[in-house]
Amino acid sequence: MPDSVLVERTDYGALITVNRPEALNALDRATLQQLGEAIRAQSADPEVRVLALTGAGERAFIAGADIAEMAPLSRAEMGEILTLGQGAAQALEDAPQPTIAMVNGYALGGGCELALACDLIIAGPRARFGQPEVTLGLVPGFGGTVRLPRRVGWGRARELILTGRQVDAEEALRVGLCERLARDDLRAETEALARRLAGMDSEALRLVKVALGGRDGEEILARERRLFLEAFERPERRAAMKRFLRR
Repeated sequence: MPDSVLVERTDYGALITVNRPEALNALDRATLQQLGEAIRAQSADPEVRVLALTGAGERAFIAGADIAEMAPLSRAEMGEILTLGQGAAQALEDAPQPTIAMVNGYALGGGCELALACDLIIAGPRARFGQPEVTLGLVPGFGGTVRLPRRVGWGRARELILTGRQVDAEEALRVGLCERLARDDLRAETEALARRLAGMDSEALRLVKVALGGRDGEEILARERRLFLEAFERPERRAAMKRFLRR
């Protein structure tokens, strides 16, 4: 069985790829564990000047959590998944070097939340973003209630989270959900930006990241976790997930 997370060392630093294309790179427990470990290891390496994140294949960046794995879990087991997911997102946000999400397809739920934890998001023309948790009887659980409002403002974030609506790459660029839209070669444009950042003063970039902040949402993240688990125990959530898996 191939590794569900791949690390490629590059001339600018490292590219981490979630490698479950047959499942649209959905995040199961093992993948989240590997992903968090890879992010922490690469961000701690002084040789890595820029850290990029993407998904394998052409259809998805990360299409969210693995619903088939999640549906039968207990509250305690789901709490472990949340710890892994929030931990991976926080590791991205806390990385001392610039981080870039290279979004090549679906970035939904936990996938969107991981992209939001990066400093910059570059979307390809097939990218689609969304927080569809409400359609499964849930709330965002990997930091979406903290990071989406930072990016697009409270009004837009409320609309997207309350409706579960997906936005395409053009709308994402227009509302500030991504910083760039690569209409031709997503990887080439991402790497060009990464090399530009890698050529800059790494300590200055680290200090800029500290100045911009990012950890002011810890209390909100704790609340998000509590509300997610409260929603997870509802019978309506179980019914919604069963409907999703029957599609």
